[in-house]
Formats: sequence, C-alpha cells, structure tokens
Amino acid sequence: LWSIEDPRVVEHLISSLYHDTEPKLRRLAACGLGLSQSSEAINPLIEALADVDDRVRWDAAVALAKIGSPAIHALVIAMQYGGELVRVGAVNALAWIRDWRTVRTLTTVLRDKDAGVRARAAFALGWIGSTQAVEPLLQALQDGDAEVRGQAAAALGWLRDERAVLHLSAVLDDPSTWVAYAALDALSTMGTSDALDVLQSACLHANERVAERAQQAVKQHGLHIPAKKAHSGGAEKSGHLLWLETSAEFPQQRRCQIVLRSEELS
Repeated sequence: LWSIEDPRVVEHLISSLYHDTEPKLRRLAACGLGLSQSSEAINPLIEALADVDDRVRWDAAVALAKIGSPAIHALVIAMQYGGELVRVGAVNALAWIRDWRTVRTLTTVLRDKDAGVRARAAFALGWIGSTQAVEPLLQALQDGDAEVRGQAAAALGWLRDERAVLHLSAVLDDPSTWVAYAALDALSTMGTSDALDVLQSACLHANERVAERAQQAVKQHGLHIPAKKAHSGGAEKSGHLLWLETSAEFPQQRRCQIVLRSEELS
C-alpha cells in the first residue's frame, strides 16, 4: 500500500498502525506514513512513540523525521507533555530533523525528570550543532546520571567549542569510567591545541583505563605520549591533575601545564 502514490492509502496505514496486532506490520505502516509525508500521519505517529514494541517506536520516530518541519510543532508539544516513551521518541525525531529553532526548547528538556529523556536531549543538542547549547550542556556534565553526563560530554565534542575544554578535563575524574571515556573522545574530536594538551596530560592519569584510552587518542593524533617520571614529595600521585586542583582559572591552568611540560623535558 505505501508504495502506491495515492492519498487514500494514508488512512489505511494509520488504521494498521493503530490496530494491527503484528509489530512488523505496525513498523511497515509507520515507514509508509513517513514516506507519505502526510500531515495526517503526524499525530498517529506520535502516539506510536508509546507502542509496546521498541522497534515500532523507533520506526515511528524515523517516520516523523522524514515528515520533517511540518511535524516540529507537534513534536515539541509531545516532548514537553507526553509520557516518558513519547518524550524520548519526540526528542529523537527532533534530533534527526536538525532544525536550529528547536534548540532552545531542547535545552529545557535537559531538566526533564527522566534521565533517559535528558540523555537523548543532550544527544539532540550536539547533533543539531548549535553553539547556543554549549552552556546548558556544560551544566549537564554535573547531572546525577552517568548516561546524561556521558552524552553531554560527547555532544560538547561535536560542537567543538573551546569553552568546553576545561570542563571536559575535569570530567576525566568522573566516578564512571565510561563518562571519562566520553570526555576523552570529545577532546579528541575537538582536536584543538588546548584539547590535545589535556589529552597528553591524561596519559598519566591515575586511572589506568583512562590513561590507556588517552594514549590511544594521542597516538591517533600523531603526538608523543609523555613519559612517567619519578618525583619526590608525592607530586607523582596527583600527576596531570595537579593543575586542575590548583585553580579553575584559565591563566593559572596554562602556567601549571608549562610546569608539567618542563618536568617531562628534564
């Protein structure tokens, strides 16, 4: 049916999406409605974001993304007032539509009560690519949920904004190693001079897994891995994090990085 270019087909696909007991057929109905790009399909597809089958939910979100701009208004409402599954699906669809006009609303979703919704909002903001999202994403690095923190770190890497470097360097000490990995990957994606400085310093991180991941990233950029030196007075215990513990201010950070480099050369 959905290969037939006839508007009358839409109502039959909607009926199948609502009533068919076989998930695969509901998935095909969602795909067909997305290809139809009919405005009549928007609300049924949004309702399908709460389907009991996760594959149907996914295909409904993809279909809404194919409809594109005409679906944005309804998706924003669903993102704010729908149930948890609907909110997640709406955020995914908005991410794939990639319309900068949705950025401000998506930043408010970073405060959603559900961690899964907040994580998808962080993904969406990074994927859309607007620098308006930098400050809200920096705040999301302090979220109580590890998935949200990790996705916020990844999104900041995609945005490649220099303001994120110092914040991402602090995330290397996150209780979750996976969040630290996300911060390392973000710094590597940014690839700026300051980001690469932090990556090199992270090669000496106290967490061996973080240090190993940093070394892999440094090699990919063709940089040298700093050698570990024996120091007296317990300086080695703080390692590359010495400058982070000193001050959060950028000038002092730079001075401490210079000290670390001079130690490597000695």
